[in-house]
Amino acid sequence: MAAGRGSLSGAVFALVLVAVGITAAIDRFGTPLPLPDVLAAVPLAAGLALALRARSLTFSDVIGTQALAASGASGAVLVSALALVAAPMAIGLGGLAGLVLIASFLAGGAIALFGVAPALGRTGAVTIAGAVRARFGPAAGLLAALACLAALLPLLAGEAGLAGVILREMLGLDMPVARHVVIGAAALAALAGGRRSAIAMAAGLLPVLALAFVAPVAAAGHEAGGSILPWLALFDGRVFAAPTAMPPSAAVVLALLLIVGVAVLPTLATPTEARQPRRRGPFTLAVIVLLAAPAYALYGRLAGIDPAVNPAGLVLNLAAYAELGAAPALLLAGGLLAAAAATLALGLAAFGAIVAEDLYARHGERDAPAGRRAFVARLAMLAAAMAASWIGSGGAGIATLAGVGLSFAAAGLGPVLIAGWNIPAVRGPAATAAIAAGLAFTGLNGAVAAFAPGVGAVVGMGRIVPTVLGPTGWFGLPIGASGAAGAILGLAVVLAVTFARRRQGAAAVDPTPMPDPSSNPGAFHP
Repeated sequence: MAAGRGSLSGAVFALVLVAVGITAAIDRFGTPLPLPDVLAAVPLAAGLALALRARSLTFSDVIGTQALAASGASGAVLVSALALVAAPMAIGLGGLAGLVLIASFLAGGAIALFGVAPALGRTGAVTIAGAVRARFGPAAGLLAALACLAALLPLLAGEAGLAGVILREMLGLDMPVARHVVIGAAALAALAGGRRSAIAMAAGLLPVLALAFVAPVAAAGHEAGGSILPWLALFDGRVFAAPTAMPPSAAVVLALLLIVGVAVLPTLATPTEARQPRRRGPFTLAVIVLLAAPAYALYGRLAGIDPAVNPAGLVLNLAAYAELGAAPALLLAGGLLAAAAATLALGLAAFGAIVAEDLYARHGERDAPAGRRAFVARLAMLAAAMAASWIGSGGAGIATLAGVGLSFAAAGLGPVLIAGWNIPAVRGPAATAAIAAGLAFTGLNGAVAAFAPGVGAVVGMGRIVPTVLGPTGWFGLPIGASGAAGAILGLAVVLAVTFARRRQGAAAVDPTPMPDPSSNPGAFHP
C-alpha cells in the first residue's frame, strides 16, 4: 500500500511539473484563452483525487485505528499554508528574532514527531485524548478531548480565512464561492475516508508543496543575479539588516508558545504517525522548505514590499512584484491553496475522530455500532467545516485565530504531554487539574478580553488594547499568545498537585495505575 501511494505521489508531482511547463509556454508565446489560471487548481484537484481514491466506509479507516503509511502527513502539517506565510513574515518583521521563531517552530515539530508521538503511540490509543485517558484516567481523557477540539477549531478557521486571502491577493477572486470551493474540497476529502483519505491527500501533496514554495524564490534569486539556492539567503546580511518591529519580549513569548503548541499539533492531526518508523524524511523536507523563508523576506524587500505595511505580501505578492512570470506565480498560489486544503482535511478528520471516539462512544452511546460511530465522525467533520468557514470569514484576524488555537494546544495539552508524561509520579488528579487550569486560563482570558473588555479592568487585565494577535488580556499578553502563560501555569499545577499528593502519602492508594517505564517511556525517551 505504501509503495502504491508513493507511485501516486510521484504521478501527482509529474502532473504538476507538466502543468508548470504548459503554463510557462503559454505565458511566453501567448494564447487567446486564459489557460494559465488553471495551474492554480491542479495541485488541489490532484490532492482531492488522491483522497477520493483512498475513500472508505470502514470505521477503522475513518477514525484511524489501523496503522497507515502516514509519514508524509506530519510534514504536511508543518508546512501548512499558515506556516508558509507566517515564516517569511517572522523574518520580515523580526529579523534574527524571526529566525529564532522559525527554529522554535521546527523544534516543536521535532519534539512532536520524535518524542511525543512515539510515547503516545505505545499506549495503543488512536487519539491524543485516548492516550491521555490510558495514562491518566477518564477525567483527564475527557478534558484532553475538549482541549483538542478547542485547539483545532480556531486553527481550521485560520486556514479557511487564509484560503480566502490567497484567492483574493494572488488570483483576484474575491468571491465567497471560490473560498468555499477550497473548504469544500477539504471537507470532501475528509468525508470520503476520514483520516485515511486526509492522510493520503497530505502525504501525496507534500513534494508539491515543497516545490511550490521553493521554486518562486529560486527564480527570484536567479532574476536578481544571484544563486538559485534560496537557502543562501540565510547568510546574506541584507536579510537581517532592516530594523526589527518585534520587541525581544514578544519574541520570547512567541518562541515558548511555538515550541509547546507545535509539539502537540502534528500528533493531534495524525496520531497514527506514532506507529510509523519513518519520520525523518518528511521532517527534513519541512526544514528545507521553511528555511527558504528568509529568501522571501530578502527578495520581497528588494522588490519593494514593505513588511511593516504588508507582511503577508512577502509571499502573496512576491511573484507579481518581482515579475517572475505566470508559472512561478500560479505554482505558488496553487501550492498555498493545496497546503490549506490538506491541513483543513487533516484537522477535520482529527476533529471527527475525537468527537466519535472520545465523546460519543465514551460518554454517549457506549454500545454504538461501528457504522454509527463513523456516521457521527463524518457529521462532526461537516459541522466543523461549516463552523470554520463561518468563523474564518468573520471579523477575527487570521493571526489571532492561529494564535488562539496554538494557545489552547500549548496550555491545555503541552504541560501534560511534554512534562507530566515524562514524570512517573504524575498521576490522574495532577494531569486533570493541569488541563483544566490551562483551558480555563486561555478560555477566560480570550472571552473577557474579546467580548467583555469593560470587565477586564475589574479582573486585573488593565487597559485592553488591540494587537495583531487579538486584544491584550492578563499580563498584557494578546489572547493569541496567552498559551505561553497558560503552559507555565499548567506546569506549575502539575508539579504542585503531584508534590502535595506525595506529601500526603496519597500515591499509595491512588486508583490510577502507575505506568511501566519500560513499556511506556516518557516523551523524551523514545
